[in-house]
Amino acid sequence: MVGSLCVKSVAGNCSGTTAGTVYATATTITAADLAEHMPTRDDSLRPGDVVVIASNAADGQAVFAKATRANQENVAGVISNSPGVALGAETASSRPVALAGRVPVNVTLEGGPISVGDYLVPAPTPGEAMRAKDEFAAGIIGVALSSYDCVPVAAQEHGDGIAHERGHQVMMLVQLGAGHSQAVSALKSRADQAEGGLAKVKAFLCAEHPDAGFCR
Repeated sequence: MVGSLCVKSVAGNCSGTTAGTVYATATTITAADLAEHMPTRDDSLRPGDVVVIASNAADGQAVFAKATRANQENVAGVISNSPGVALGAETASSRPVALAGRVPVNVTLEGGPISVGDYLVPAPTPGEAMRAKDEFAAGIIGVALSSYDCVPVAAQEHGDGIAHERGHQVMMLVQLGAGHSQAVSALKSRADQAEGGLAKVKAFLCAEHPDAGFCR
């Protein structure tokens, strides 16, 4: 088919007629994540691998490679298994990197057992994620939606069209830097507590020594 496609719930003209474009009132996609095909020079990348933005020495352009150290701050996401929406052109040297939604991620116990709700960060093991120490950790890539304690997850057919965790994986909600807002709030709270404590100390000292310079 050459041209545009119009899918509407009511009669009437579509909002455009650009060739190669689908116009629709609503869209439902059963798979879980939104990904984009990103360039890479690493043929070993597999679904679930944690990737970072690196520089291709040949032409200076950014490419995507496995994360190689704990809490790596240039982390970019996770290689998707079967994205619901894949942006960009698929080539022999590209891999789909999940940008949003749920995606299985390869994990390790280097940060301890993983529970639902834990923040995840790159692990020392290349391409794998681990539990973050807390919301202040660098390199947060998302939030665990399933648990892991080193027991491989058996493959199951869920019938929902979503790629689920299997083996040494957990399901993760992609949220790069997810803990930053909580960390800022926590720091502000601590600063407020410290300021309040200093005010009490000053009040006490000034009551004992009203002529002190800092009391005037």
